[in-house]
Amino acid sequence: RFEIIQYLLQNGVNIDIYGTIDDDSYPGSLLKNKIKAPIMGVEMFDVYKQYKMALHIYGAATENDRIDWLSYAGAKRIFEITGAGVALLTSFQNNLKEMFDDDEILTFKTKEECLKIIRYYLSNTKELENVAKKGQQKTLRKHSFKNRAEELIELIQRNQE
Repeated sequence: RFEIIQYLLQNGVNIDIYGTIDDDSYPGSLLKNKIKAPIMGVEMFDVYKQYKMALHIYGAATENDRIDWLSYAGAKRIFEITGAGVALLTSFQNNLKEMFDDDEILTFKTKEECLKIIRYYLSNTKELENVAKKGQQKTLRKHSFKNRAEELIELIQRNQE
């Protein structure tokens, strides 16, 4: 994540980052000056709505969790961002196509591709707004807590038979 964000900052992309950072981890980094306090709950959705695009980068997994997080998407953040009506730009994961169509979210595989996508869509705001709208519609239609609960109940019932 650090490498991608640092690259974007070095190339003039203005990014706000919400979270925490260990001051000793990234000496001389442009990133340190961009960190804002973490946000949660309703405030988080209000903040999302202030932006045209939100960047989500999947991180590496720990050796012990036995889940290939670099291949499979599932972080709640992608649903929070799209549900808030903000265009999502996220690192590519193998199963994203199971959740969203190409015109509902934006994905990248390299830091260079990420920069190219940001520059293109910030210069083509109507297209960006369409991505945000379609992503929100999909999330509200298919990825709600109600839908997930129904899927879980169905899965439990199938496994009891």
